[in-house]
Amino acid sequence: MTEEKIHVSFWKRLLWVPGIILLIPWIIIVLLGFLVKALFISLAVRFVYLVRGRYIVFVHSNSPVWQDYISTHILPRLPSDTVIMNWSDRSNWKWLSLPVRVFRHYGADSEFNPLGMVGAPLRGMRTFRFWQPFRDFKHGNEAPLKELEAEFFEYVETTKPKMR
Repeated sequence: MTEEKIHVSFWKRLLWVPGIILLIPWIIIVLLGFLVKALFISLAVRFVYLVRGRYIVFVHSNSPVWQDYISTHILPRLPSDTVIMNWSDRSNWKWLSLPVRVFRHYGADSEFNPLGMVGAPLRGMRTFRFWQPFRDFKHGNEAPLKELEAEFFEYVETTKPKMR
């Protein structure tokens, strides 16, 4: 290596040090922001648990693959206090509302539509992803859908608040 290349390499490395030192506080601030958001959503949902006894959010869309099935087999069986959100109407959603925040926090990473989320005291939030079972259903295999549907409604029933 020539002396000039060593000299340039030294200055490049020297400039990286302050850049990294300045970047670390921003990374910490962003991570703290995510942590505060997650804590706020968790506390808000837990507060709703205390008032209602549980919290249920169901998200679906107007897809021809599952629209008829959901409207006849799932939606009528959901408790009256369930928050039902249609992904096809998401432009009308209030993005800062609790149900939307819960959906985006607990369910919106993959296979999020259709999706059932049930939160109950001392159990946390449980997510039921119906996308893959509906895909199997579309190809003639209805067993995974029936199994998940039964599991979902069994969990909804077991989290039912006790009458006081």
